[in-house]
Amino acid sequence: RAQIANQIPDHSNVDRVESLERLVENFLIHAQLELLRTDPQKSAALKGQMTASAARIISDKARQQVDGNRRTADLTLAVADGPAPVSHHYLGKIVDELVLNACKFSK
Repeated sequence: RAQIANQIPDHSNVDRVESLERLVENFLIHAQLELLRTDPQKSAALKGQMTASAARIISDKARQQVDGNRRTADLTLAVADGPAPVSHHYLGKIVDELVLNACKFSK
């Protein structure tokens, strides 16, 4: 409980709920990835997933994060489109986490 409490920033209730939701989602993704290590078929299926056009996902997710953190003016994107060897869900999650951390830990 103490770890969860430390992960939730001291903001409004909506921010706390969103932070808790993100923490739970990250934990579930981590648990799924750990389970995949023991199942070669599912692991191979995950490795075979591809996002055909990554630029739109990257751009959309990055913009959503900076807009939500009132940092829109701080975002500059130069994204070359192409395939990415990851599912669109996980690619979106990676971008969400990277941009959220950039917003949190920069001025």
